[in-house]
Amino acid sequence: MSSRDRDPRPPTRTLAPTTPARAKSRGPRRGRPPGKFTQNRRLERLRDALEKNSAGLSIAEIAALLHVTPRSVRRYLGHLRVTTPIEALPAAPGRENVWRIKPSERARSVPLRRAPAYCLLAARAVFDPLKGSALFDALDLVHRQMLQVASRPSKGPMEGEIRGDARLDERLLFVSPPPASYAARAEEIDDLFRAVADLHVLRFRLQPREPGARAERVVAHPYAIYLRAGALHVVAFDVDRAEVRALAFERISDLAISADERFVVPTDFRASDLVHGIFGVAPGPARVRVLVEFDARAADEIRAQKLHPAQKIATAPDGRVRLSVQLPESLLPEARRWVLGFADAARVIEPLELANDVARALAAAAKRYE
Repeated sequence: MSSRDRDPRPPTRTLAPTTPARAKSRGPRRGRPPGKFTQNRRLERLRDALEKNSAGLSIAEIAALLHVTPRSVRRYLGHLRVTTPIEALPAAPGRENVWRIKPSERARSVPLRRAPAYCLLAARAVFDPLKGSALFDALDLVHRQMLQVASRPSKGPMEGEIRGDARLDERLLFVSPPPASYAARAEEIDDLFRAVADLHVLRFRLQPREPGARAERVVAHPYAIYLRAGALHVVAFDVDRAEVRALAFERISDLAISADERFVVPTDFRASDLVHGIFGVAPGPARVRVLVEFDARAADEIRAQKLHPAQKIATAPDGRVRLSVQLPESLLPEARRWVLGFADAARVIEPLELANDVARALAAAAKRYE
């Protein structure tokens, strides 16, 4: 040890205190806390507190709320100004100013930092099926504004934030399925969205799945819109059939919105209840048990994915896995297409009709290579 590292003070003895020691406070520590992203969490709490207190909060009140020093509060307010319009107002004489979110921006401003902005931008391809509609144009404007926020230059990122020159819009991507092209039907997409949002009755022709069959005329209450596998779908109550149906937008033609007729969505309707993972969207009870066994070579792929919200997976000692899901009967054709994608690495065990259907399809495919 060098002489400069040695403590020059003489050793001292610790004497027993003559008065009872004061118990150490267990309250929250003030100042900069340990851990990553704590500053961002406190900024969120600050923003929420200002949203809830329209009259504003003083620096002392904010410091007590966040368990930080007044100096830290002033720094947080400076960071918050970047994304949220805030202002200082004079309080009563002899009291310090209070800070609040500007009334014109309350409940309208959405805090957006670079990292979540880039994540949202990565998912913008989800909306490609809406291209050509006024709705897509509005979304595109928002995306361009988010890109400006994400690439805005700054002196230096605050803790937990990323740099302004990261340019993650070209390096953080969502690879979406090839989108369906509805460009020639832009007005119908806008009408469909307005009907779902404002509860207007729709009238349209529904094209049949089988060639040569006649189209149906449908009066519908559109409950929900789904964007799935690059295509647009709608779940609607068919007034004449008195049932809820899931319909692909490409089967709908001559769509017309009724400006005067309205409907009410049932209180027990939940759009998420109709989603059956990769198998699609369908109303009705999930009464058919689909049980598929996969070879060990496909086991990792099956275990790594959440294919259905209520799936069950069992693994055998030799590496095989079995996937069990409950589906509405209308989704068995989707299950068939999915299983065929695994060729000889998958075997349908239940239901028997699905197993036979897949076997026939594989036998017909094998004949093509004879």
